[in-house]
Amino acid sequence: MDENIANDEDGKSNNYVLDEVMKLPEKYRVVIYLFYFEGYKISELSKILETNESTIKSQLVRAREILKENLKEEF
Repeated sequence: MDENIANDEDGKSNNYVLDEVMKLPEKYRVVIYLFYFEGYKISELSKILETNESTIKSQLVRAREILKENLKEEF
């Protein structure tokens, strides 16, 4: 995801992905943000969010699917 948050031709920050992440339902937004933008591992997220690792993995998969659908027109 970090590859998609780059500078555009004018040198302005290209925040399409971050904007779409912030539009996600909270349970997906939190895991995506902490995993990709803050660099937490799944095991760390499990402890922070007090949930099973399998739940975190499922939420990441679902959030990626939603983002892929929402961003396919942008990229």
